[in-house]
Amino acid sequence: MRIKLDKEREKVNLDKKLAAMEKHKDQIDVNNAALNRTNMLLIEKITKTDEQMDEAVEHAWIIRINARNVGGDIIRYRRSLAEIDAFLGKIENHDFAFLPLAREFVEEMD
Repeated sequence: MRIKLDKEREKVNLDKKLAAMEKHKDQIDVNNAALNRTNMLLIEKITKTDEQMDEAVEHAWIIRINARNVGGDIIRYRRSLAEIDAFLGKIENHDFAFLPLAREFVEEMD
């Protein structure tokens, strides 16, 4: 009888441990899902930033070419300034991600 009672207690303890392990497993699954979502968002942001940087480089080259071709032509000069304003406006709208590039460009222009 005592052996049966001990086995039942052991079975109850094992059931409790199994339930606790299942609860921990479920919590780990929830945490992993949250981490996966966070990682996907970060990858998406990195990809978007890379695309924005590529676009900024393209604009910088256009501005550089336009600035070199200005010469004494006031219309070209104004067009070049408008391009620079548009470029800097884009930079400001992207949380200043490209501000160091813009500073180098402006310094180069001076």
